[in-house]
Amino acid sequence: MRAITVNGTRCRAARRWGRILAARPGAVLAAALMAVAVSPVSAQIALTIADPVLDDLRARVADLLRSMRPADPDIALDATRIIDDHGLWREHGTLILRVEANCRDGLCMTVIAQVTESGLVSQVTLNADNLVAFTDYSFPLWGEGAYPIHIKGAGSTGTVLWLRQGSWVVEACGDCFMSAEERAKRPSPPPSPPQPSPTFEEFRRSLGLDP
Repeated sequence: MRAITVNGTRCRAARRWGRILAARPGAVLAAALMAVAVSPVSAQIALTIADPVLDDLRARVADLLRSMRPADPDIALDATRIIDDHGLWREHGTLILRVEANCRDGLCMTVIAQVTESGLVSQVTLNADNLVAFTDYSFPLWGEGAYPIHIKGAGSTGTVLWLRQGSWVVEACGDCFMSAEERAKRPSPPPSPPQPSPTFEEFRRSLGLDP
């Protein structure tokens, strides 16, 4: 598993997300298409979905795949990878898994599931790459603060997931996984035109002096 931390500690973002996911298990999916990017001032951690399915999860993952992948459940189970880090599923009951079978152009079935004693409950299903980024900084969404999860798609694109009032909101982001080289090649925005200097009379009026 590969982890990358930017401007913050490795554990803080994932622990914050663990508390949020535990407190607000979502079951309803709302969709919106907007472009967003992770703030450079937030603590961020990026994890690859690369861990094998553990023995104490295997039966529950198998049951989930039998319902979601009835055409190839056994192949899918052997090809499934998870994020086994920071207690997200052990302590907070949220499992992110990826089925690396019958993928298309590097994009595979990726599921966020709620872990229960009896099984896994699928909450969000995506066709995605294997990189997931968390942040501990809340962003305003429809009048509330929310914490985004970024899941990489094709190239520099991705999907942003927000948990809000017990529902998942899904956004598309066009450049949230750009490499440093790609960002360096982006043209800088044109400078703002200089503001004209005030006339002497305008300056007097700005001071509250009589014209």
